[in-house]
Amino acid sequence: YAVPVFLTSGPHYTPVEVQFRTIAMDYWASLEHQLRYKSDLPDNRLAEHSQTLLDCARSLQNIEVQMQSIHRDISGSPQEQESDDERLENHRSSREQQPIQASHPLH
Repeated sequence: YAVPVFLTSGPHYTPVEVQFRTIAMDYWASLEHQLRYKSDLPDNRLAEHSQTLLDCARSLQNIEVQMQSIHRDISGSPQEQESDDERLENHRSSREQQPIQASHPLH
């Protein structure tokens, strides 16, 4: 996707990245940024809070999957072929096999 940036020589279309976040994702990212770049906490406290944020990210992912399922049921939207429980379990399995990066809370 690109948006026009108006320069003196005329409009120049510039690629942009659009991110949509839930309120929880935005709050998580703000805390993570403060912890990483604006904190003077000792290393042990940084590590403790980083781990807590990772645990929160996992919990938020679980909650979002459950809420999506409720929404689909209420709205009559077709259920996906993979059940929410299967998707959540697959997500958990893939996360256990890969190191978790604190800068990407809910991917």
